[in-house]
Order: sequence, then C-alpha cells, then structure tokens
Amino acid sequence: MKALQKLKKIFSLKQVKIKLLKNLGFFGKVLFWINSIVAFLLLISFFLPYISPEKFPNLSLLSLVVLPLLWLNAFFLVYWILRRKRMFLLPAITLVLAYFIFNPFYKFSSEGEVEAWQKKLSVVSYNVRLFNLYEDQGNVDETSTVLSEILKTEKPDIVCLQEYYEKNTVDFSDYPYKYTHFGKKNHKLGHAIFSKYKLVTTGAFDFEDTFNNTLYADVVVGKDTVRVYNLHLQSFGIKPSVGELQEEDKTRVRNRLSSAFAKQEQQVKKIVAHKAQSKYPTLLMGDFNNTPFSFVYQLLGATMNDAFLERGNGLGTTFTFDVFPMRIDYIFTSEEFEVLNFERIDTTFSDHYPIKATLTWQ
Repeated sequence: MKALQKLKKIFSLKQVKIKLLKNLGFFGKVLFWINSIVAFLLLISFFLPYISPEKFPNLSLLSLVVLPLLWLNAFFLVYWILRRKRMFLLPAITLVLAYFIFNPFYKFSSEGEVEAWQKKLSVVSYNVRLFNLYEDQGNVDETSTVLSEILKTEKPDIVCLQEYYEKNTVDFSDYPYKYTHFGKKNHKLGHAIFSKYKLVTTGAFDFEDTFNNTLYADVVVGKDTVRVYNLHLQSFGIKPSVGELQEEDKTRVRNRLSSAFAKQEQQVKKIVAHKAQSKYPTLLMGDFNNTPFSFVYQLLGATMNDAFLERGNGLGTTFTFDVFPMRIDYIFTSEEFEVLNFERIDTTFSDHYPIKATLTWQ
C-alpha cells in the first residue's frame, strides 16, 4: 500500500509539473529550461570552495562566473514573480542557499567608532599596474601624481602595492620605512610595502615559473608587532575584454586559466604554512586574482576575517572584466583585529581600485 501511495504521489507531481509547463507557453518553457540550467550551475558552484583546483582544474573555472549566475537567478526570480508563476520558487530557493553557503555578495555596513579607540592602524592595498607603463595612456609621472594625492588624502599607515615600478615620482615622504622586492633580476615588475612604522623583519616568496610573488614584513606599532603579507597571486594572463577573449583559441584559454588556478593553490599553501609560524597578529592583503567563490579565497580566509564582509558596502568591486564587476583584491585580518571601517577608494589610474581598512586591536 505504501509503495502504491508513493507512486500516486510521484505521478501527481509529474502531472502538476506538466500542467504548469503547459500554462507557460513556448517562450515561457524556453525561459524555464534556461533558468533550470542556470540554477543547476549555481548549485554546482556551492562545492567549488572545497574542491582542489589541482585535482579538478576545469571545474574551478566555474568560480569566475558565479556572480553572473547570481544575477541571472535574481532576474528569473523577478520575472516569475511579475508573471505570477510558481516557477519563482526555483531561483528563490537557489538564491537563499547561495546566501547561506557563500558569504553575502552584497553588503550594507556602518562604520565603527574610529575615534573611540587609541590603537588604530589604517592600511591600503593597490595594484598599480606598473603605473600604466605599457598602456596606451601610460604616463608614469602623471599616475604617480594620482597615487601621491591618494596617499595625501587617505593618510594610511601602511601601503601595500602590487605590480610596483621603481622608477616613479610618488611622494612617499611620509613613509620612512619600505621594503621593495623584484622576483627576477633587472625585471621591472615588483611589489612593495611602505610604512610609517619600523619594519623589523622582511622577506618574500619567489614562486617558480611566474613573476607573481608575496612579500611579508613585521611592523612595530607602538609596543605591538603586526605581520603584514602583500600578496600577488598567479595572474590569468588574459586581457580584461570579452571580445578579445572570444577571438582567442578556447582550448588555450581554458588551459591557461586552469593552470593559473592550480598555481594559485600551490602559492597559497606556502603562504598559509608560513603564516602559521608567525606569533603576531596578521594581515593578508593584495591582489588574489580570484573571486570570493573560489578555493583560494576559502583557504586563505579559513582562519581570518574579510574586512569587506566586516564593514564594506555594496558589491565591493575592485576590478572590472569588461562590464562584469569582480572582487579580487582583499584585506584579511586575523582574529585579534576588529575592523572599524572598510572602503573602496574610487580614484584610480589602474585597472584595479585601491582598498582601505582601519583596524584596532586589544
């Protein structure tokens, strides 16, 4: 009897589904199947932060399109609600699951009481793209002036720059302590840490077969010491244009992206292992070249806080791939820190936006 009841239930559900689809019409059915595919891809992406890119490199590519999948599901949700169709349940359930599985992808936050704290540290991270040295609009002196104005206005205590070019005219007079490092001899691409506070220990990771690397420094702030990592993880090596991407060989692009994901995993594991040996409160910041939906983000953020999620607002876009907003630059803090505020600085000459956080600690 129970088996018969189950069969009746299954057939009744199928009949309801068929009835619902019949009421949609041809165009509605097409949209529903597209919605189903989009929802299915988003459901698969829930597992990406826990799947090693080295083992499943092609699957990791899906993390790059999670945000468009979220927007598409939001579009279908609004569409089905306006049409007064029960199909709205599919994108609604998918989006609710995404909200709880991923971190919030849109934030509303208020500032902390900055003036109430005696211990404060403000930090800025910015990929300066070699001050546009190789770009058509490149003018190192002009872009240096823009960065000088940013530093004058924001007055950060520590500045981490990725894709740093030594020959610039930036006014770093407020930063008596610095550490710059170039992974290859006589190569122009380097990275830098500038500080108003003394640097007592410095070092770098030069990753194999890449110009990307990571700097670290121990910064003495009053009676405390803070470990700062300036990250620039493996780049994808593609131009930020959908049109140009479509013109390239698809297999080559896929292999290049898959290889970059695998290299990022290797790089991050070295950083995490090195960080575990530090006894100081720690900051990780820089250009991670990956999204908040990735394995890399999950690995780095496992024991740390994302400053954007603590005090950020909006999408937190730091890089735009054509018209697609992406958040690939981060400031992570260890548990000792409290984030008082976080902002994306809207002034930029690079293809990235600078980000700033103000922190305190006990």
